[in-house]
Amino acid sequence: MSDAGFGFCQEAFEQLMNILGLLDNLSEFLGMEVSNIIFFAIGRVLGDKIYDLCPKREGCDLTSANAFLLDFMKNYRLVKDIAIFTVLPSDDKIELICRVTNSAYTATHRGSFLLYVIRGILHQFYSRVAGKPAEVLVIYASSEVKAFYEYLIKLPARFKGKMSEEIPRMWRCEDE
Repeated sequence: MSDAGFGFCQEAFEQLMNILGLLDNLSEFLGMEVSNIIFFAIGRVLGDKIYDLCPKREGCDLTSANAFLLDFMKNYRLVKDIAIFTVLPSDDKIELICRVTNSAYTATHRGSFLLYVIRGILHQFYSRVAGKPAEVLVIYASSEVKAFYEYLIKLPARFKGKMSEEIPRMWRCEDE
């Protein structure tokens, strides 16, 4: 995609963040449950669009998909910082742990909507990467000073993309 195309995308995503802020103000009228469903649905649409921008090449692997998502979310200011760790549990499934720190924007506004938007993005992006539905669970959410969220993404053992030969693992204390 050309630089002009990415510039247009950045402007569109910045405008979307303004729209999400306005929707967050509506949550007092709609109720949190309805608002959270709307935010998750918006996140799924964004995840779909982000996947469409991901460079496709033969044998796209999980490592390159992770790298693209990390760069995209940081460059377009959807998050302040993000890290994704790959874990291979004993049942041969693939699990990803995604840790997200949001910008100061969330500390000054209610900002809880980003929890659901990001969850929707992760769900749709990894569902498209895997070719099967991904399960995304919120395992930690804090709104102290700066918002910090942690998600567990469960992917099927076999999916349409291939896994890289060297998958970065998150080591546990007993592995050392």
